[in-house]
Amino acid sequence: MPLLWISTVVLRQLWGMERVIFWEDELTVVAAFTGAGVFALFLAKLFFNLQTELTAVKPQVAPLLAKQHISLHNRSTVIWFPLGLAALAIGIRYISGSDFNPFGNWTVDFLFSAFLFLGFFFILNTTALCARYTEIARTLGHEVAEGRLGRQEMRTLSAFYLKVAVIASFHFALCAMTVYALYLIYTYSGNMWQGYKLIRLTPGLKMSEQISRAWNDPLFNEIAIFFGLYGSVSLAPLVYFIVPQWEVHRILVRRKEGLLKTGRKMVGEAENRLGPNASEADLENYAHCLSTLESVEKMGEWPFELGGKMGAFLLIAIPSFIVLIKEVVVGAFVNIYFK
Repeated sequence: MPLLWISTVVLRQLWGMERVIFWEDELTVVAAFTGAGVFALFLAKLFFNLQTELTAVKPQVAPLLAKQHISLHNRSTVIWFPLGLAALAIGIRYISGSDFNPFGNWTVDFLFSAFLFLGFFFILNTTALCARYTEIARTLGHEVAEGRLGRQEMRTLSAFYLKVAVIASFHFALCAMTVYALYLIYTYSGNMWQGYKLIRLTPGLKMSEQISRAWNDPLFNEIAIFFGLYGSVSLAPLVYFIVPQWEVHRILVRRKEGLLKTGRKMVGEAENRLGPNASEADLENYAHCLSTLESVEKMGEWPFELGGKMGAFLLIAIPSFIVLIKEVVVGAFVNIYFK
């Protein structure tokens, strides 16, 4: 993807069209397209490692994982469907007409569209993989709930799915930035988005006046979409991690509640047998019942652990971190070397 983009840059410079090289936004798009391709390779590698680790300790799970591999990586989902959607996205651009040609030159636009087509394919391919990998959480989560996979395998699965969620977090954030960057390229021809003026506080204006001015501005809808897009992207990875496990979570909760009920009954009965004439066996039985109840209370209610508060913070913070890198690092780089 970087080489294809550099080719379009070189051609535009040879044709004396430096003014239509939108460095900051195009670098963002290149990063998203390249990242999508790399993320797809990482996801495949993670699943391969999961297969290797689980089958080494639980050979009986090998057929299930092999079936999952075939189901998750079939060509119709991860190749043909993304190719079709990418072609549709490019086709819509040209159906829309010349209003979406910021380059003022159809040859350049066609070359850039070819670059976009491949990039969209990578993004859609990785998105399809992220969506399909939630099936792993559901299927293997049921194996955990049914007791066919133990605590050691559960830790392996948990680490695997957290890594998948982190990759999905990076991918979702870069996808949102791609939408925004292409919007700037095709609508504003690479110029600064006018909505920035409404986001910034104006000296001397009360907050109520600032809000009223933004509310009545024609660009308010764009600002709402901007914040809605990045807000949803920030929460999407956490939802992505939790939702596929929800069904299994309810099974584990019901099982735990049943065990707690039984355990409390056992503790109550053992306690009733304690008295002035209680034997050593009665005391040992009470201690055993109490210890069992405490163990049940500590049982996990989720098949995969998030890694505590740090894991949740990581998933939510990644999109904001990427936006910060884009606005500060990429912006500074472009200003120093290209302007």
